[in-house]
Amino acid sequence: MIFCSSDVQNSIFGTELNATPHSSSAEATLTTKSFKPYLHMDKYDYMILDIIQEYKLNHQSLIRLGVLEENYWKRIQDDESLSVGKARIGERITKLYLDGMIQNKGGYMLTKKGREQLAFAPQSSSKVA
Repeated sequence: MIFCSSDVQNSIFGTELNATPHSSSAEATLTTKSFKPYLHMDKYDYMILDIIQEYKLNHQSLIRLGVLEENYWKRIQDDESLSVGKARIGERITKLYLDGMIQNKGGYMLTKKGREQLAFAPQSSSKVA
């Protein structure tokens, strides 16, 4: 049997055990850490996640980069609050990939982390145009 510290167990399993070393099992409670949304994402990042998810649901396949870019530009073409610097889809996709929100396996798909993040998306961001 392998024993490891509670800090290692908490970081691996994302749980906390609220118990003293000699407490009974009835007193020990197990709580799961809640998911915290990322604060550095804006509505256009959420839009990319939404485009990927919608395509997967509607077409039962992964979305290619060209189709993702086309859908992104269609959604933002009428958005007057968008500056040129914010529209950089390549940088946004790269950031989402490096943050573990999406993965590319012959096409883009959301990871579990990306699906959880999309659940916290502001309602107005999924449909800008």
